Amino acid sequence: MLYPIADLLTRTPTGRQHTVHGQKWDEYAGPSFEYHPFGTGHYATMNRETELAALCTRAARHFPELGGDDGVQRRISLPTPVVPT
Repeated sequence: MLYPIADLLTRTPTGRQHTVHGQKWDEYAGPSFEYHPFGTGHYATMNRETELAALCTRAARHFPELGGDDGVQRRISLPTPVVPT
């Protein structure tokens, strides 16, 4: 599931440039894959699966590539929740 997200981010220009050895290069977004605290703030009453789906729906407004029949948004709905035994 991370591959399509990382691929999309690395192709998204930030609108900034940086200079390397005197040559200007466009800057692209990159996946941060930083820690996300589930169940906080606006999402405090949601379980993790519902929160992840809500976050993806929100992101898909700006990045429609996350949607579609085989998109990340659909894949998020496929995993079976992990239940302690």
